[in-house]
Amino acid sequence: MLTCFAAVLQQTKDTQGLSATAQGNCKIAIHCVRTITDFCLIAQYQSHTPETIAYMKKYLEEFHECMNVFQEFWATKTDREEAARASKELAEGQAR
Repeated sequence: MLTCFAAVLQQTKDTQGLSATAQGNCKIAIHCVRTITDFCLIAQYQSHTPETIAYMKKYLEEFHECMNVFQEFWATKTDREEAARASKELAEGQAR
Protein backbone atom coordinates (compact mmCIF):
# COMPACT_ATOMS: atom_id res chain seq x y z
CA MET A 1 0.00 0.00 0.00
CA LEU A 2 2.74 2.41 0.96
CA THR A 3 4.68 1.79 -2.24
CA CYS A 4 1.64 2.58 -4.41
CA PHE A 5 0.78 5.65 -2.34
CA ALA A 6 4.33 7.00 -2.50
CA ALA A 7 4.63 6.29 -6.22
CA VAL A 8 1.45 8.21 -7.00
CA LEU A 9 2.40 11.21 -4.87
CA GLN A 10 5.95 11.37 -6.21
CA GLN A 11 5.16 11.19 -9.92
CA THR A 12 6.82 14.22 -11.51
CA LYS A 13 4.00 14.94 -13.95
CA ASP A 14 1.41 14.98 -11.12
CA THR A 15 3.38 16.93 -8.54
CA GLN A 16 5.15 19.38 -10.83
CA GLY A 17 2.22 21.81 -10.92
CA LEU A 18 1.66 21.67 -7.17
CA SER A 19 2.62 24.53 -4.91
CA ALA A 20 5.53 24.12 -2.52
CA THR A 21 3.03 23.70 0.32
CA ALA A 22 1.16 20.95 -1.53
CA GLN A 23 4.42 19.18 -2.36
CA GLY A 24 5.38 19.37 1.31
CA ASN A 25 2.00 17.92 2.23
CA CYS A 26 2.63 15.01 -0.14
CA LYS A 27 5.87 14.25 1.68
CA ILE A 28 4.12 14.48 5.04
CA ALA A 29 1.33 12.19 3.79
CA ILE A 30 3.87 9.60 2.64
CA HIS A 31 5.62 9.79 6.02
CA CYS A 32 2.28 9.46 7.81
CA VAL A 33 1.26 6.35 5.87
CA ARG A 34 4.72 4.87 6.33
CA THR A 35 4.64 5.28 10.10
CA ILE A 36 1.20 3.69 10.53
CA THR A 37 2.19 0.88 8.14
CA ASP A 38 5.36 0.21 10.15
CA PHE A 39 3.34 0.27 13.37
CA CYS A 40 0.85 -2.26 11.98
CA LEU A 41 3.58 -4.56 10.70
CA ILE A 42 5.39 -4.66 14.06
CA ALA A 43 2.10 -5.02 15.95
CA GLN A 44 1.56 -8.33 14.12
CA TYR A 45 4.64 -9.92 15.71
CA GLN A 46 3.75 -12.94 17.84
CA SER A 47 5.78 -11.61 20.77
CA HIS A 48 7.39 -8.31 21.63
CA THR A 49 10.57 -7.14 23.28
CA PRO A 50 11.12 -3.77 24.91
CA GLU A 51 12.80 -2.75 21.64
CA THR A 52 9.82 -3.63 19.43
CA ILE A 53 7.45 -1.91 21.85
CA ALA A 54 9.66 1.19 21.70
CA TYR A 55 9.50 1.09 17.90
CA MET A 56 5.71 0.81 18.02
CA LYS A 57 5.46 3.78 20.39
CA LYS A 58 7.75 5.83 18.16
CA TYR A 59 5.78 5.01 15.00
CA LEU A 60 2.46 5.75 16.66
CA GLU A 61 3.71 9.08 18.02
CA GLU A 62 5.03 10.06 14.59
CA PHE A 63 1.73 9.06 13.01
CA HIS A 64 -0.22 11.26 15.43
CA GLU A 65 2.14 14.18 14.75
CA CYS A 66 1.48 14.12 11.00
CA MET A 67 -2.05 12.70 10.62
CA ASN A 68 -3.53 16.21 10.37
CA VAL A 69 -2.35 16.30 6.76
CA PHE A 70 -5.50 14.27 6.04
CA GLN A 71 -7.81 16.49 8.13
CA GLU A 72 -9.59 18.04 5.15
CA PHE A 73 -10.77 14.55 4.19
CA TRP A 74 -12.13 13.59 7.62
CA ALA A 75 -15.85 12.97 7.79
CA THR A 76 -17.86 15.44 9.84
CA LYS A 77 -20.69 14.40 12.12
CA THR A 78 -23.14 15.42 9.38
CA ASP A 79 -21.25 13.29 6.83
CA ARG A 80 -21.42 10.25 9.11
CA GLU A 81 -25.13 10.79 9.77
CA GLU A 82 -25.87 11.12 6.04
CA ALA A 83 -23.85 7.98 5.29
CA ALA A 84 -25.72 6.05 7.99
CA ARG A 85 -29.06 7.26 6.63
CA ALA A 86 -28.10 6.31 3.07
CA SER A 87 -26.93 2.86 4.21
CA LYS A 88 -30.18 2.31 6.09
CA GLU A 89 -32.26 3.36 3.08
CA LEU A 90 -30.23 1.09 0.81
CA ALA A 91 -30.63 -1.88 3.16
CA GLU A 92 -34.38 -1.25 3.44
CA GLY A 93 -34.68 -0.96 -0.33
CA GLN A 94 -32.82 -4.24 -0.85
CA ALA A 95 -34.98 -5.98 1.77
CA ARG A 96 -38.15 -5.14 -0.17
